[in-house]
Amino acid sequence: MRFLLDDEQREFARSLDALLTAADTPAVVRGWAAGDHGPGLTL
Repeated sequence: MRFLLDDEQREFARSLDALLTAADTPAVVRGWAAGDHGPGLTL
């Protein structure tokens, strides 16, 4: 049995990647670790 992503799943992954990149997720994670939860709650 082969599990391959279809076009819709690949497009969803691209959309999710673009959304998280635009939200500057690494900075949000660093802020959360430092105690600044505001951006994480917004995200």
